[in-house]
Amino acid sequence: MLLFTYGTLMRGNCNHSYMCSSALVGVAVLRDYALYDLGCFPGIRPCAGASVTGELYVLESQRDFERIRRLEGDGSLYVQHRVTVESSARATRPAVVFVYNAPCENDRNAETKSELWRNHYDL
Repeated sequence: MLLFTYGTLMRGNCNHSYMCSSALVGVAVLRDYALYDLGCFPGIRPCAGASVTGELYVLESQRDFERIRRLEGDGSLYVQHRVTVESSARATRPAVVFVYNAPCENDRNAETKSELWRNHYDL
């Protein structure tokens, strides 16, 4: 299974240890979603015309996915979506992403098209 990450699960961030047995595929872009600043972590929501840059990983086991799912609120804080992402080679790949499960205010939008969340926040 491929997992698209855009916040605390990315390299150098506080929850990256959850990815320790996963293989990094590389940087990828998720179209028609926007990134929002939720304080200590980000969230994404569907938004036509927007894009989010993040990292794409191969999850090696269902156990790893279940641990991440619990971290992400198990359907309450974030919900799982099946999406298509673009790799750096412009190839499209199916992936899973966790989407924030509440409305977000437009003034909390944190993304520019080429900016990773950790760079935005100097993490």
